[in-house]
Amino acid sequence: MLVVNIEPGERVLDDADDAAMTIANTSTYLLKMEVDELDIGQVKVGQRAEVSLDAYAEQTFAGLVTDISPSASSTDSDSIITYEVTITLDTSGLSLNLLSGMTANANIQTQEFGEVVVVPNRAIQVDEANGESVTYVNKLDEQGNLTRVEIETGLRSGAVTQVVAGLDEGDQVIIQQEVQTES
Repeated sequence: MLVVNIEPGERVLDDADDAAMTIANTSTYLLKMEVDELDIGQVKVGQRAEVSLDAYAEQTFAGLVTDISPSASSTDSDSIITYEVTITLDTSGLSLNLLSGMTANANIQTQEFGEVVVVPNRAIQVDEANGESVTYVNKLDEQGNLTRVEIETGLRSGAVTQVVAGLDEGDQVIIQQEVQTES
């Protein structure tokens, strides 16, 4: 039971403006989220999604995009145009206490490229030399020596970048970090 709008002993009228009660359908869980207009063109019904809930931070749930609103919505304060996207969660075999209104995040898989080589974004470095931009990583060779290798990059996400040329599967790259020490 999500909402009860009636008190015991109160009469239920068929012409009332509000429903007497709202019952939740717990056989299917839907995530309704807003997607920015800059990204909505890549989202299609049927695409897979990975959903995480703040209440179950250690777990991710599979989902499927099942609806994309054809009309835009915006927040008046900053005029960002968004579209509502509905993701149906696959909760089969799970015995979790999912509640309406829980905070969730979703990553929608808009492209799939099979087996590709990716490196952490922090491993990629760019060197400006002679007016040209050279993208490279530092990798360990077979003898354990550090070697600078030029790479060609492809798709990029928040954490990793696809390497289309310059590295092979299994190559070990080094992530350089600046460390401050106190004396």
